[in-house]
Amino acid sequence: MWLTITKLFPLLLLVSVSIQAKNDIRVPGNKQASSLPVTLLKTMAQTSDQFQLVFPYDQQGEITKSRILSDVKNGQLDVHWSQSNAKFEQDFQAIYIPIYRGLIGFRIGIVPKYKRDLLQQVSSLSQLQKFTAGSGTLWSDTRILEHNGLPVVKEQKYPNLFPMLEGQRFDYFPRGLHEPWREIEKWQQYNLIVEPHLLIKYTAPFYFFVAKDNQALAQFITQSLNELYATGQYQALFFADHDVATALANAGLEKRTVIELTNPNLTAQTPLTQKHLWYDPFE
Repeated sequence: MWLTITKLFPLLLLVSVSIQAKNDIRVPGNKQASSLPVTLLKTMAQTSDQFQLVFPYDQQGEITKSRILSDVKNGQLDVHWSQSNAKFEQDFQAIYIPIYRGLIGFRIGIVPKYKRDLLQQVSSLSQLQKFTAGSGTLWSDTRILEHNGLPVVKEQKYPNLFPMLEGQRFDYFPRGLHEPWREIEKWQQYNLIVEPHLLIKYTAPFYFFVAKDNQALAQFITQSLNELYATGQYQALFFADHDVATALANAGLEKRTVIELTNPNLTAQTPLTQKHLWYDPFE
């Protein structure tokens, strides 16, 4: 009996090491998060015998975008997600599958409640240029707005934009279609509302990014997302996402005046011809 156990022990040790050998994917945010990027990563990890998710910032609250970018570069994080631009695609390896299927480029504003109808009479870009937007200092949207002649007040720390809006530092805060309802609920002390009259529209891919030298992770995410599309699971997760469902139910897109902007951030790698990767709620 002892001989049998001693023969089995090295084999059991090898099995144990193998079970523990999954590579960590270090992810920003916290493990309770239910946003679509985190849901997709969790879904990928659940079906993988290579990777598992780890949340180093789990108890740290809001982390600035500049720190997230720095931590991916220095190896403290493995992946982040963001609207793309040429610099991001130069500095990081983009996964060229737009997470929100283009909805990030359907922008609706947050305004103070007492300014609900501020943009009601706006019907052209030249008229919108009379109003000032708020945006993040490093955000791709900021360059898009400025490229189209729209005045922008910039702020490094995203949470500061909400009290700044209430304090009339700028007129409106343009957000991706799926974002404003969650944000208004989170920062309800500032008496804000979704502006009901206008839609600013531009092509805007929002990707996962990893370090340039982490090709194994890039291949894993790319392959996993393509498999989710092939089985229809990606589409199901997209429409089941709370923020996406809330936006499509409440945005009233058919009643809004649409102002289209050009996006100078698009690169040649943008998968514009892969129509299944994009969702147009007007079609």
